[in-house]
Amino acid sequence: MAPELKPAREFTVTLGGRELPLRYDVFGTDVEEMEDEFRRPDGTPGSILELAREHLLKAGSLKVQVALLWYGVRHNKGLTRDQVRRWYLQHTQDGGKRGDLLLPVWRALVVSGVLGFIGEIEEPEEGKATPADPNTPVRAAE
Repeated sequence: MAPELKPAREFTVTLGGRELPLRYDVFGTDVEEMEDEFRRPDGTPGSILELAREHLLKAGSLKVQVALLWYGVRHNKGLTRDQVRRWYLQHTQDGGKRGDLLLPVWRALVVSGVLGFIGEIEEPEEGKATPADPNTPVRAAE
């Protein structure tokens, strides 16, 4: 049995009125399932880093955004992928920003190791605003 990865910090996302922890398991099936779901045109497994950069940091595919969100919250009992998709759409229809949901996903992916490295999210200095987009500086953990 693989050890459970405990990120240095946990990130959460609020969906359907519930605050849900985001957890990506680098030692379990999360990585394989994400790579298999989004294969490259030549049939090789997709790159989670490329997917995250293309679809979380930019205005990307709804399908990919919901999938990356789903993989992070699916460890919470009683959730379905369709339910997460509906909550995501409801959030945006109610005037919520996609970044409110996608920034925590990006941060959780960075600290989890599923992108191929374990990074640290640099927090802004006290009194300074937190960046509003996923381009928050990231550096590899030592």
